[in-house]
Amino acid sequence: MLARNPGFTVVAVLTLALGIGANTAIFSLIDAVLLRTLPVTQPEQLVLLRWESPHVVTDSLPYPTFAQLRDSTYVFDGMFAFCDLRLATDVDGKPSIATGQLVSGSFFSVLGVQAIAGRTFTSEEDRVPGGDPVAVISYRYWKRQFGLDPAAVGKSVTLNGLPFTIVGVTPPGFDGVSVGGTQDIWVPMMMQAQVMNGRRLLNDPKGWFFEIMARRKPGVSLEQATASLNVA
Repeated sequence: MLARNPGFTVVAVLTLALGIGANTAIFSLIDAVLLRTLPVTQPEQLVLLRWESPHVVTDSLPYPTFAQLRDSTYVFDGMFAFCDLRLATDVDGKPSIATGQLVSGSFFSVLGVQAIAGRTFTSEEDRVPGGDPVAVISYRYWKRQFGLDPAAVGKSVTLNGLPFTIVGVTPPGFDGVSVGGTQDIWVPMMMQAQVMNGRRLLNDPKGWFFEIMARRKPGVSLEQATASLNVA
């Protein structure tokens, strides 16, 4: 996970209350130096949420916590959740293993990442559980599996036994937000149960699987961001 990567540098940390028990979480600012070569807009404005208790420190939180924060804060230009996946893929009868992530609908828009072919996810694909089996693939995966063939967009790929339609390709160099890691495929958060063996986590307050990142609005300090989360 991003914050536990040895190359990750925390340049500012603040404690905030989430209103879920007596524990606290840590809001951390991503080190812009590590991301300066990636096609991500103003990485210095991105923050990562971390949960810390006397006995546990984790970057992962339940999806309902993300939904609560996303809908109740006003100092962010956007917020997204994501979760790493291991995907058994099949492309034209050729099985392989790929790295992937479940991402909420605003993932690409908050990062400022645009597709170089096709599109990224729409807000409609972030509403109905199981409703939109679509996928965005990385440039690296596009080159490896499809030889940069433009016809890959619109093609069907099997992910963990289910057919998904490729709708877009990310720019070269963008491999996700896990520093030091690479992602091949992104799927909408609403497809969570379908790619995780039917386990339903989107309404589970005990499903501590999701990392949360947000982009502060211009001029909003970490102190102001923290204050907004204190009352979320």
